[in-house]
Amino acid sequence: MMKTNYEQVINFSVSSRAAFAYSRYWLHKHQSVLQFGRVQSALHERSLSGQWLKEPDLGQPDATKLWFHFGGFMNKKVLAEVHLLFIAIDNAKDMMNALLSEDNLVYLKKKVGSVIHSFEHYTHGRNTFEHYDDRIPGGKKHEKVGETKSSPDAGPRRILGGLKGDIYTFGDKEWNLNPEEFQKVIDGMNDFEIAVHGHLDKVSEKS
Repeated sequence: MMKTNYEQVINFSVSSRAAFAYSRYWLHKHQSVLQFGRVQSALHERSLSGQWLKEPDLGQPDATKLWFHFGGFMNKKVLAEVHLLFIAIDNAKDMMNALLSEDNLVYLKKKVGSVIHSFEHYTHGRNTFEHYDDRIPGGKKHEKVGETKSSPDAGPRRILGGLKGDIYTFGDKEWNLNPEEFQKVIDGMNDFEIAVHGHLDKVSEKS
């Protein structure tokens, strides 16, 4: 049986706009997978560096300064990759919405609308990187950044981007970067594809 050319079916049965969105969706899905691998590599490198670069003893100010500097550098390497991962997932979400905004496909929102909505979490994550000026002290949204406590006895504070193991934190929000959590993203994309392809298969059978 010949494999359905879904992009072609979308172009003829829905619109050229939908066909472009479908093609670009796949680009961003593949980008998400590749970028998640880069995040994992950066986290692994950070973990290894922590094993051989131990925290200096008290009374070694130069070594302590170097330790903090290097630790900050490794964190920034991870965060740079996390930002690009969030961009890829967010862009895939935008193409999913573009497809399901078409009259012929809008009914599929009942099936996969909740999946697409769950990706908003990554949109918020992307915004913590790209609208940082609004969230630092003096920014118009600084007071809206949620506060958190490191312990029950500690005072509240606003975390403006950090890492706890494989969890990215900003304010009182968290984004888990482990493989199990990312698999949920891929599963959601797969459900979206099944819904869209199911519709297109029916269209192909009638043509």
